[in-house]
Amino acid sequence: MPYDPFALPDGWVRLGRRPEDSAVDKGGWTPLDALMASTGTHGARPTAAPSANGAVASPGRKRPREAPAASVSAHVTNEGAVGGARSAPPPSNTILGAAPLDDRVLCMADFIATHFTDEEVEIEAKLGTLIDLSTQRRARIPSIATAACVLPELNTLTRFESSVSADAFKRLNAALNSAAEAITRRSGRPVRYQRRREVDCAYTSDVRETRPQGKTSAEPTSTFVRKTRLDQMHLVFPRHPYDVRVSASREERLPPPAAEAVPAEWGARKSERHKDRLSYQSGCLSVDITVVQQPPTTVITYEVEVEVAMRDDAIANAAALLQACADYRARRAAAASTLPLPSPPPPLAVTAQTLFDTVAALNGALS
Repeated sequence: MPYDPFALPDGWVRLGRRPEDSAVDKGGWTPLDALMASTGTHGARPTAAPSANGAVASPGRKRPREAPAASVSAHVTNEGAVGGARSAPPPSNTILGAAPLDDRVLCMADFIATHFTDEEVEIEAKLGTLIDLSTQRRARIPSIATAACVLPELNTLTRFESSVSADAFKRLNAALNSAAEAITRRSGRPVRYQRRREVDCAYTSDVRETRPQGKTSAEPTSTFVRKTRLDQMHLVFPRHPYDVRVSASREERLPPPAAEAVPAEWGARKSERHKDRLSYQSGCLSVDITVVQQPPTTVITYEVEVEVAMRDDAIANAAALLQACADYRARRAAAASTLPLPSPPPPLAVTAQTLFDTVAALNGALS
């Protein structure tokens, strides 16, 4: 029997707290946090912890919080966090008391701020393999032993294959399903997931039509966008199975054609992709895992991507991120030199940190 990649039903499902969970700590724990904890990206919450006198506290009862260590202003705070408030991070162990941002996160924040100028811009990160064109093998950057951002100058010497193996896809599907189910046993913001079976038809004018499988072209259920790639950056993860491409694209929504026929200005149809996708949405991110078939071939490919989700119920978050990006661009332009980069405002810093942590956690789950 062929492997069914998804063990969840069609349509949106909201996973929230059960009545018996009402007394559980109301921090911002999400299924992605559970996944990150399982892969060691950040610490997991214990179900029970010893109190000061050695007794084990009940998992359904709040423990008294210790006063946090005094700290100088941190670069990342909970104020203005895109996607809602989260639990406070642990105090920094540095002598300055500040929680510094990783250089890779700063590069990601700079990339997001540069291109996220309005709500038509899509920011997404895909798992895949960065290929060295000279060897047609996975790129190995000299002197790089850990995850790093690749300079744009190397883009002409490489190409990115945005797919993962069937085994990796199956393992991530199981990990995400388990993480989604975990939210029913913990408190926190609801996580939504949705299974969609769709067909993408691409035209030579960069117009893309998306319709549910089984529907004909230009039916009322179809959506039409013109997608234009703005820029991309690559992150190599030499100690992990896959690399990451972060891209910025403009998606201009188009009105459906007045007639059933495709407008001549769209050009000829150049490709068709049949997608079976499961999306997990939590906070400001949507994690999408997709099985893709591209007729006339019967080859199946598997894709994993994380998108900064700007849904209708996140307009306030989008506005906060847009303002943070505009503020960052103004400060960068006013700086005397290109380095060091200015510290990103909290909404931008949290978005970049969460995006990096998520792709690292997904990659770590496969190590």
